[in-house]
Amino acid sequence: MTKRRIRRNKHKLLIDTTFILPTLGIDIEPHAMKAYRLMGFFDVYYSEISLVEAFWSILRKVEPSAKNIRRLLEGLGAITRTYNLVIIGPKDYILAYEIYRKGHRDYIDTLLYAIAYNNRLLLLTIDKEFTRFLEEKGYETDLIVFPDDLESLLQG
Repeated sequence: MTKRRIRRNKHKLLIDTTFILPTLGIDIEPHAMKAYRLMGFFDVYYSEISLVEAFWSILRKVEPSAKNIRRLLEGLGAITRTYNLVIIGPKDYILAYEIYRKGHRDYIDTLLYAIAYNNRLLLLTIDKEFTRFLEEKGYETDLIVFPDDLESLLQG
């Protein structure tokens, strides 16, 4: 596997759905949680498609109590106030479609990658398998960052 060179682009970071979940009260892996805590040092972007994907998880894991609904509303408010919404554009849909047709069967992954690529954002993800797939198919991967990369981005 080739060594990826991470593009430094003024710390504009599109977050994968994993990093939406803690704000909505859902636990994530410890190494991802460490990255979540560092996100305040970045200009963070999200897509509404991540909110849709997050709610699939919430529907399976969160009981519909008044307390939980209140927590979800607070989390959604925090996301929309704190992070920047990036709109999915026509080129994003087409690039995601092309990647999906080449064999990666998670359209949300492909769509988030396309949004990051077309908007020149870094994509924070934990999905190394997807990154390997992109490399094998000849797609640019220096815009992809993993939780362990965030500290080095902050340092230089």
